[in-house]
Amino acid sequence: MLRFHGLQGSSILRMRLATEGGHFGGVVLTAGGADRYTIEHARLLELLEDPFTIALANTLVHREVLRLRDRWADDNLYMNRELLRISGDEIVGADFGLRDVMRQVRQVAPTESPVLLSGETGVGKDVIANAIHLGSPRRDGPFVAVNCGAIPEALLDSELFGHEKGAFTG
Repeated sequence: MLRFHGLQGSSILRMRLATEGGHFGGVVLTAGGADRYTIEHARLLELLEDPFTIALANTLVHREVLRLRDRWADDNLYMNRELLRISGDEIVGADFGLRDVMRQVRQVAPTESPVLLSGETGVGKDVIANAIHLGSPRRDGPFVAVNCGAIPEALLDSELFGHEKGAFTG
């Protein structure tokens, strides 16, 4: 809704921003002196009402998404720590081969070296990767698993180890 009027020697042009959820903001233009704004100014502001409303509504939604993302990240970190506290960080297995794997996990976890885990589907690569992460200095940070099978072979090196800017351009 637009209001066009003068007030004590000033000209004021106001646009109210509202959605179905109600009033949530506005735009006010003021100028010294009476009758500074014309009806064309009011029409221009009226044309901007919908885009302004959409932009502000999107900003509010974006803020809420960021708030929820941060809350869920905190919840996820808490749940992972609780799971670790309850289940412990030891992998239990009956095979002596697993003992060698766990020795290698303890050996590589404290280093900054990248690790590539390969094996058949279902052998527990994700479990071993998580064990390496939990034994690393970065254990309090996020754990990001990468499914290398979904990455084209030509891009695998740059995806895992990075690349210099302009390396792929002629």
